[in-house]
Amino acid sequence: MKKYLQYVSVFTAICFTLSGLLIQQKNPSVKAEDAPKIVVVGDSISSGEGLAEGEKSYVDWVDAYTDAEISNFAQDNYTTGDILESLENPEIQQALSEADFIFVTAGMEDVMNPFFGKAQEYMEQFGFEQFSDVFYAELADYGIYSEDELLIYSNQLGAAVRSNQQTAAENFNAIVENLSQYQQAKIIYQTVYNATDTIENYSSLSAKRQLAYSSVCNPVNSVVNNCFNNYLYELEENGMCLVADVYTAFKGYAYQYTNLNFLDANPTAEGHALIADLMIEKAGLEKHDIPEPPTETTTETTTSTTLETTTTTETTTTTETTTTSTTTETTTTTETTTTSTTPETITTPETTSTSSTTTTTSTTTSTTSTTETTSETTSTTVETFPLGDLNNDQKVNAVDAALVLQAAANIGAGLPNGLLSEAEFSADVNQDKKINASDAAFILQYAAENGAGNFQDSFEKYMQTQ
Repeated sequence: MKKYLQYVSVFTAICFTLSGLLIQQKNPSVKAEDAPKIVVVGDSISSGEGLAEGEKSYVDWVDAYTDAEISNFAQDNYTTGDILESLENPEIQQALSEADFIFVTAGMEDVMNPFFGKAQEYMEQFGFEQFSDVFYAELADYGIYSEDELLIYSNQLGAAVRSNQQTAAENFNAIVENLSQYQQAKIIYQTVYNATDTIENYSSLSAKRQLAYSSVCNPVNSVVNNCFNNYLYELEENGMCLVADVYTAFKGYAYQYTNLNFLDANPTAEGHALIADLMIEKAGLEKHDIPEPPTETTTETTTSTTLETTTTTETTTTTETTTTSTTTETTTTTETTTTSTTPETITTPETTSTSSTTTTTSTTTSTTSTTETTSETTSTTVETFPLGDLNNDQKVNAVDAALVLQAAANIGAGLPNGLLSEAEFSADVNQDKKINASDAAFILQYAAENGAGNFQDSFEKYMQTQ
């Protein structure tokens, strides 16, 4: 009997062990003992700030898609200084010393916090509900009476972006140096993206509003690339880390991948999903399929799909009816044209002829206008200073912008502009026959881009891109 009980005991133990293994295989949340260990340090991008209930951060997606065991020490609103200080925490140091991968996000708060502080001030002052309203709205409705005035506010927003750049760059370098001691781990940094690049329908803005937007967007590009991203690319090239290029992935789609309109630089749920794919790929982790939802949910979804299909069928039927009607009308018109008995036949060719003539006239006018402008510019340039270079010192910089502003002030006071005749053409950089703050803003923006190494060609070619 005792021997029998021993057999039963051994058999029961084996069953429990096998059962545990089967459960572990079916449940992706249970990690194997040899699962890679990921330690996350950083700011609100990694903590998932701003997501609605039920939405996943990129860390959540990495957890769902891989077998990795993740420890996330990122915190909302952490600046580079906060992250650097957190690396002195013994608990975090222990986790980092055991990590196979270290994921890092840093720098966003340093750049965007001063910007959003100034933007919030303006939005409250003028009553804008969303950030993009600043560039789309009828300005007079909000107490801004010219696009030149809008440029002034935009330049101040750009200046706010630069307020922390030196401290942020120093802190970021210190973070990199601190983490370099954990040589057993692959360290993956995310490039800092530009949350202002771009708003939707940018191309629909007027030239001055585009300039105002560039006065905001371009300084962010300069700061994130010069303080963080260029440094990271060099480190990766030297084999010191890996870089997930979120900056490029988000470029031009900030309105889709961030909550910029509500003064929140953090990624949307869609943005987080994109970051997760970049991080998984860069780490070289195996990406698993996420298990199918429960049966009840599947059934409900199927029912919903069936209903939608029925609706589509009805729409298709309506479309077919419309097509039939159109075909009939076309056939009738063709027959009438042949017999030449219906007044509509006469009307139709006349309409077509008028439309054709209008198109031709429009094209001819456009061509003539272009030719005249080119000829006029060529003849004028011969006797003037280079575009934007008001003092003819072969440089386009803040000195020239100051001369433009002084001329604009003189004009506004009813005085002569005070410029040499050779400099008047040079001052009107956007060629709108006016010398004002818009021209100065173009010069200042070029000087900033040129100084940052983002645009090394001539000012004249720069204006051709605007």
